[in-house]
Amino acid sequence: MTPITAPAVNLCSDLTLHVAAKEVPLMYSTIMLVLMTLGSLLFLIDGLRNRGKRRAVLEILGGLFGLLFAALDMYKHTVVASWQSRGLVAAYYVGWQFSGGVFAGMLLYVAGLMRASVLLTASTVFLVAANVFLIPRHAIRLLCMADGLFGGLLIASLILIWFEHHYRQAPTLEGGGATKSAHSKQPVS
Repeated sequence: MTPITAPAVNLCSDLTLHVAAKEVPLMYSTIMLVLMTLGSLLFLIDGLRNRGKRRAVLEILGGLFGLLFAALDMYKHTVVASWQSRGLVAAYYVGWQFSGGVFAGMLLYVAGLMRASVLLTASTVFLVAANVFLIPRHAIRLLCMADGLFGGLLIASLILIWFEHHYRQAPTLEGGGATKSAHSKQPVS
Protein backbone atom coordinates (compact mmCIF):
# COMPACT_ATOMS: atom_id res chain seq x y z
CA MET A 1 0.00 0.00 0.00
CA THR A 2 1.16 3.51 -0.78
CA PRO A 3 0.89 6.14 1.91
CA ILE A 4 -1.55 8.97 1.33
CA THR A 5 0.11 12.37 1.46
CA ALA A 6 -1.48 15.76 1.69
CA PRO A 7 -0.85 18.25 -1.12
CA ALA A 8 1.95 20.66 -0.44
CA VAL A 9 0.74 24.08 0.63
CA ASN A 10 4.14 25.66 1.10
CA LEU A 11 5.36 27.59 -1.94
CA CYS A 12 8.95 26.51 -1.33
CA SER A 13 8.12 22.82 -1.47
CA ASP A 14 5.74 23.21 -4.41
CA LEU A 15 8.19 25.28 -6.51
CA THR A 16 5.36 26.80 -8.54
CA LEU A 17 3.48 30.04 -8.15
CA HIS A 18 0.03 30.48 -9.62
CA VAL A 19 -0.22 33.96 -11.14
CA ALA A 20 -3.10 34.79 -13.49
CA ALA A 21 -3.80 31.10 -14.23
CA LYS A 22 -0.20 30.48 -15.32
CA GLU A 23 2.29 28.39 -13.43
CA VAL A 24 5.71 29.96 -13.17
CA PRO A 25 8.53 27.87 -11.68
CA LEU A 26 9.80 29.73 -8.64
CA MET A 27 13.42 28.68 -9.15
CA TYR A 28 13.53 30.16 -12.67
CA SER A 29 11.69 33.28 -11.58
CA THR A 30 13.99 33.78 -8.59
CA ILE A 31 17.15 33.37 -10.65
CA MET A 32 15.89 35.80 -13.29
CA LEU A 33 14.90 38.31 -10.62
CA VAL A 34 18.33 38.15 -9.00
CA LEU A 35 20.06 38.55 -12.38
CA MET A 36 17.82 41.50 -13.30
CA THR A 37 18.46 43.22 -10.00
CA LEU A 38 22.22 42.70 -10.10
CA GLY A 39 22.44 43.79 -13.74
CA SER A 40 20.43 46.92 -13.04
CA LEU A 41 22.53 47.75 -9.99
CA LEU A 42 25.77 47.30 -11.95
CA PHE A 43 24.37 49.48 -14.73
CA LEU A 44 23.38 52.17 -12.21
CA ILE A 45 26.68 52.03 -10.30
CA ASP A 46 28.68 52.25 -13.54
CA GLY A 47 26.67 55.32 -14.54
CA LEU A 48 27.20 56.97 -11.15
CA ARG A 49 30.90 56.17 -11.21
CA ASN A 50 31.42 57.68 -14.67
CA ARG A 51 29.63 60.94 -13.96
CA GLY A 52 30.43 63.66 -16.44
CA LYS A 53 30.36 61.39 -19.47
CA ARG A 54 27.47 61.47 -21.89
CA ARG A 55 26.91 57.75 -21.58
CA ALA A 56 26.56 57.96 -17.79
CA VAL A 57 23.18 59.68 -18.04
CA LEU A 58 21.83 56.79 -20.10
CA GLU A 59 23.33 54.21 -17.73
CA ILE A 60 21.73 55.88 -14.72
CA LEU A 61 18.34 56.10 -16.45
CA GLY A 62 18.60 52.49 -17.63
CA GLY A 63 19.63 51.26 -14.19
CA LEU A 64 16.71 53.03 -12.53
CA PHE A 65 14.22 51.58 -15.00
CA GLY A 66 15.80 48.13 -14.55
CA LEU A 67 15.36 48.37 -10.78
CA LEU A 68 11.76 49.51 -11.27
CA PHE A 69 11.19 46.49 -13.53
CA ALA A 70 12.67 44.15 -10.89
CA ALA A 71 10.58 45.76 -8.12
CA LEU A 72 7.38 45.41 -10.15
CA ASP A 73 8.31 41.79 -10.86
CA MET A 74 8.67 41.14 -7.12
CA TYR A 75 5.36 42.89 -6.50
CA LYS A 76 3.71 40.62 -9.08
CA HIS A 77 4.52 37.59 -6.95
CA THR A 78 2.87 39.01 -3.85
CA VAL A 79 -0.29 40.98 -4.54
CA VAL A 80 -1.31 41.03 -8.19
CA ALA A 81 -2.87 37.56 -8.14
CA SER A 82 -5.45 38.77 -5.61
CA TRP A 83 -6.63 41.80 -7.62
CA GLN A 84 -10.17 41.54 -8.92
CA SER A 85 -10.20 44.42 -11.40
CA ARG A 86 -9.16 43.51 -14.96
CA GLY A 87 -8.34 47.12 -15.76
CA LEU A 88 -6.00 47.39 -12.79
CA VAL A 89 -4.20 44.17 -13.73
CA ALA A 90 -3.93 45.31 -17.36
CA ALA A 91 -2.48 48.67 -16.29
CA TYR A 92 -0.02 46.87 -14.02
CA TYR A 93 1.19 44.61 -16.83
CA VAL A 94 1.58 47.57 -19.23
CA GLY A 95 3.60 49.53 -16.64
CA TRP A 96 5.71 46.51 -15.70
CA GLN A 97 6.62 45.71 -19.28
CA PHE A 98 7.06 49.41 -20.14
CA SER A 99 9.79 49.75 -17.53
CA GLY A 100 11.40 46.57 -18.87
CA GLY A 101 11.23 47.93 -22.42
CA VAL A 102 12.95 51.18 -21.46
CA PHE A 103 15.65 49.22 -19.62
CA ALA A 104 16.15 46.88 -22.59
CA GLY A 105 16.38 49.81 -25.00
CA MET A 106 18.96 51.62 -22.89
CA LEU A 107 20.94 48.41 -22.44
CA LEU A 108 20.97 47.64 -26.17
CA TYR A 109 22.09 51.18 -27.00
CA VAL A 110 24.77 51.56 -24.32
CA ALA A 111 26.19 48.11 -25.08
CA GLY A 112 26.53 49.19 -28.71
CA LEU A 113 24.25 46.46 -30.06
CA MET A 114 21.72 48.80 -31.71
CA ARG A 115 21.59 52.37 -32.90
CA ALA A 116 18.67 54.53 -31.80
CA SER A 117 17.15 54.76 -35.28
CA VAL A 118 17.22 50.96 -35.72
CA LEU A 119 15.67 50.54 -32.28
CA LEU A 120 12.93 53.05 -33.19
CA THR A 121 12.11 51.21 -36.41
CA ALA A 122 12.10 47.76 -34.82
CA SER A 123 9.98 48.80 -31.83
CA THR A 124 7.43 50.54 -34.07
CA VAL A 125 7.12 47.52 -36.36
CA PHE A 126 6.74 45.12 -33.43
CA LEU A 127 4.22 47.41 -31.67
CA VAL A 128 2.03 47.61 -34.78
CA ALA A 129 2.37 43.86 -35.45
CA ALA A 130 1.44 42.99 -31.86
CA ASN A 131 -1.67 45.15 -32.04
CA VAL A 132 -2.72 43.81 -35.44
CA PHE A 133 -2.30 40.15 -34.51
CA LEU A 134 -3.34 40.13 -30.83
CA ILE A 135 -6.47 42.32 -30.85
CA PRO A 136 -8.54 39.94 -33.05
CA ARG A 137 -7.53 37.01 -30.84
CA HIS A 138 -8.74 38.76 -27.66
CA ALA A 139 -5.45 38.00 -25.90
CA ILE A 140 -5.72 41.03 -23.64
CA ARG A 141 -2.99 40.09 -21.15
CA LEU A 142 -0.53 39.31 -23.92
CA LEU A 143 -1.53 42.52 -25.71
CA CYS A 144 -0.92 44.57 -22.56
CA MET A 145 2.49 43.00 -22.08
CA ALA A 146 3.47 43.47 -25.75
CA ASP A 147 2.21 47.07 -25.81
CA GLY A 148 4.12 47.84 -22.64
CA LEU A 149 7.36 46.22 -23.80
CA PHE A 150 7.40 47.64 -27.33
CA GLY A 151 6.04 50.99 -26.11
CA GLY A 152 8.91 51.15 -23.64
CA LEU A 153 11.38 50.35 -26.41
CA LEU A 154 9.76 53.06 -28.55
CA ILE A 155 9.99 55.69 -25.81
CA ALA A 156 13.58 54.65 -25.04
CA SER A 157 14.53 55.02 -28.70
CA LEU A 158 12.91 58.47 -28.85
CA ILE A 159 14.87 59.50 -25.76
CA LEU A 160 18.04 58.16 -27.33
CA ILE A 161 17.43 60.02 -30.59
CA TRP A 162 16.85 63.23 -28.64
CA PHE A 163 19.98 62.51 -26.61
CA GLU A 164 22.08 61.97 -29.75
CA HIS A 165 20.70 65.13 -31.36
CA HIS A 166 21.21 67.21 -28.22
CA TYR A 167 24.80 66.12 -27.72
CA ARG A 168 25.64 66.43 -31.40
CA GLN A 169 24.78 70.14 -31.22
CA ALA A 170 26.11 70.99 -27.76
CA PRO A 171 29.72 70.65 -26.58
CA THR A 172 30.33 67.60 -24.42
CA LEU A 173 31.73 67.55 -20.92
CA GLU A 174 34.59 65.36 -22.15
CA GLY A 175 35.92 68.09 -24.47
CA GLY A 176 34.97 66.36 -27.72
CA GLY A 177 32.03 66.88 -30.02
CA ALA A 178 30.81 69.91 -31.91
CA THR A 179 32.17 73.35 -31.18
CA LYS A 180 28.95 75.25 -31.87
CA SER A 181 25.88 74.96 -29.74
CA ALA A 182 22.32 75.00 -31.04
CA HIS A 183 21.87 78.64 -29.95
CA SER A 184 24.82 80.02 -31.88
CA LYS A 185 23.54 79.29 -35.37
CA GLN A 186 23.39 82.18 -37.82
CA PRO A 187 19.86 83.17 -38.92
CA VAL A 188 18.94 82.16 -42.44
CA SER A 189 17.98 85.12 -44.63
